Amino acid sequence: MSPTSHRSPMSSALLLTKVDDLLRGEHVYLDANDHCYFLHEYTARAGFSHSESNRLIWNLKKSVDRRDKAAEWRHKISAIQTCADELITAIKASRRRGLEGALLVPTPPSKTKAHALHDDRICQVAQLLSQGLSLEVAELLENRGDREPQRASKAKRDIEALQANLHFNASALVQRPKGIFLVDDVLTTGATFAACKKVLQRHLAGIQVVGIFVARRVPSPQADDSDNADF
Repeated sequence: MSPTSHRSPMSSALLLTKVDDLLRGEHVYLDANDHCYFLHEYTARAGFSHSESNRLIWNLKKSVDRRDKAAEWRHKISAIQTCADELITAIKASRRRGLEGALLVPTPPSKTKAHALHDDRICQVAQLLSQGLSLEVAELLENRGDREPQRASKAKRDIEALQANLHFNASALVQRPKGIFLVDDVLTTGATFAACKKVLQRHLAGIQVVGIFVARRVPSPQADDSDNADF
């Protein structure tokens, strides 16, 4: 994937942007060997009304305890569909060769399936991507135990602890893929991506793992960078 701008000069269609040397410093757990792409920029601490991108992410992350609030929940369902539609369009527009044989893997949520607040939004986005891109999807990664989402903790991320909490679900793998698209909503520090990538490559040696994000978090100009772990 090679696009380097958010929008095509010929249209308003979103394109995938690569996290390059200029951006990587804002995602401290990524290194030069990591290949990550995003569509939107989510401005931390700026709130719902700051931008269309912020509204999309807030709606996408709406807590599952709002499921019985129909007027609110419809915005989450719409956001899931919008994210999938935009990613399908952008991936196709990137004209990336070698999509055939790639596998879509959703990043597991912070809460396990047994938890009342388990949110499968990324799995839903990945399922829609699989339909639009004619790619297989597999939940290869699961969290062994519940963890605090990054927005709820200001503690430094522990990559080894994140890895240890990840279970590789070999039964979900039909055959070895040619590559993996690891799908997630917001790229923050890059810790979750780094941990997931390490676990995937431990079980599938030599496989390329490419991160596909709806958005990357950027610091709010009104806040100290150390206080920007919004999502």
